[in-house]
Amino acid sequence: MTCVALMLCVFAFADEPGTARGNESKVLRNSVDIVLRPVSAGTFTMGAPSAESGKRTDERPRQVTITRPFLISQTEVTQQQWTVVMKTAPWRGKRSVKLGPDRPAAYVNWHQAVAFCRKLSRLENRVYRLPTEAEWECACRAGTQTAYSFGVDADELPRHAFCEANTMAVGAVYAHPVARKLPNAFGLHDMHGNQWEWCADWYTPHPAETVDPTGPALGRQRVIRGGSWHCSADLCRSATRFYRDPTMATSDVGFRVLREHPPAGSCD
Repeated sequence: MTCVALMLCVFAFADEPGTARGNESKVLRNSVDIVLRPVSAGTFTMGAPSAESGKRTDERPRQVTITRPFLISQTEVTQQQWTVVMKTAPWRGKRSVKLGPDRPAAYVNWHQAVAFCRKLSRLENRVYRLPTEAEWECACRAGTQTAYSFGVDADELPRHAFCEANTMAVGAVYAHPVARKLPNAFGLHDMHGNQWEWCADWYTPHPAETVDPTGPALGRQRVIRGGSWHCSADLCRSATRFYRDPTMATSDVGFRVLREHPPAGSCD
């Protein structure tokens, strides 16, 4: 069973204008204007095959099962969304960042991203958190097993992502407004490029868990995924794994949020 973007609609979804692909046009917009899209439970191959160009040694392929469906934000958390929840602007006055309500929140370390999720959870009385690395890759792949969610041709990446080829190469050394590039099959934007994204897990070079993996219990570096505006195409692949000190806040790392599915039998 592949991970597909179909699930029982226990939420009240509304049609998103401008999309027209059945259930892929169903979205939930929360109280701070974060758009969330559904991802079902299922099994997929995490990692990269040996023949994939740019494969790194920590991308060993393995079958991973996600047992609980979830909702994940359509884009990286924006400056406007961050400011509404946290009442701060940690990127203001910093290097390699442009101001704008629809630009990704920057200079946010892992602990601050977790604090955002906790505060949003209290505001909405729902469980928001960072996605695990496995949940992130399932959402990024959107049912594919190719190097990118759109296929294997790295020359196509600038149509789907802000990456080195269309940022650094033209002197645009900063993250760009979200949702300006083509989405994947789940309707998610900027899973490739724009900003690396914090995941919940501690990094390990050889993950072994196969059912709802959450990474090691302890570590020194947190996982980041997806590549960023200054990354080559190889670093923006679906399987690319990287890491950062959780106290580090930079212009090229942001995050998106996951909202947990209500328990079975919930009236919510």
